[in-house]
Amino acid sequence: MSHRHHTWYDIADLNENLTVFLKLDEALERFLEGFAFSSHEPYKISTDSGTLERPSRAQISAAADSLGGSPRGFEVWYLGPDRSRSVDLAVVPFSAFPVQRIGCTLQVFGDDENETNGRFDTLRNRLEAEIKRLWPKATAAALVTAPSPVATPPATLPGRNGFWQRVGGVLRHPTGAHIVGTLVAAGVLALIGVLWKLYFG
Repeated sequence: MSHRHHTWYDIADLNENLTVFLKLDEALERFLEGFAFSSHEPYKISTDSGTLERPSRAQISAAADSLGGSPRGFEVWYLGPDRSRSVDLAVVPFSAFPVQRIGCTLQVFGDDENETNGRFDTLRNRLEAEIKRLWPKATAAALVTAPSPVATPPATLPGRNGFWQRVGGVLRHPTGAHIVGTLVAAGVLALIGVLWKLYFG
């Protein structure tokens, strides 16, 4: 099973959580029409007060209101006709110090690696264009792509293991360590520059 995923960490303010998901899900559903994805699992809605599932996009807002608390995440899985192909979209808060911002993760699974890669590239590019169109101030530098050629989807496809586990996986990915390493290196270089000016300037 081939798997690719892409995360946008900095799209919008926290209070736009639901809006980001509704708009991106509508766009993703439209983009998937060309790939013959025939159905989707129930939408998963999570707030500080709990989690609910609803069958349609139109019921998401009411479900979030009925749960109460602050929205934490929204997720949906789209399925191919034989369930051998699937696409997951999750919108959740990410830490973008010193504040939290709304981000989203796109995951694409399939049996055929070449086909999966092609579908992933198409969907990622289209979603990225949609994000830039709807939220032009989204931080371009925060875009991260991570190929996982030998990864497998959750043991119970789709949507049964919760998006928090998958988000945790994204944050534990080597890409995260790379970002931290880059920030540390930049800080060290800045410190060296200051010391150089103090002693040799």
